[in-house]
Amino acid sequence: MTTEPKYDKGLTYADAAEFFGVQVSTVKDWVRRGWLTYTKFGHKTVRFRYTDLEDYWQKHLRPSKRR
Repeated sequence: MTTEPKYDKGLTYADAAEFFGVQVSTVKDWVRRGWLTYTKFGHKTVRFRYTDLEDYWQKHLRPSKRR
């Protein structure tokens, strides 16, 4: 039996916050603003795909190498 990586099941708000190194409230704000792609299950449950978080990081948050 193989163990699936955690992100295959979808990342929680707390997981996404840890990934970005920010507070959960910041991730929730980004969701409200429409900046992060997510999937909603039921009324409150939200999950993020690891690849979507990586894409957002690369496009918007990665420190610039230019000075």
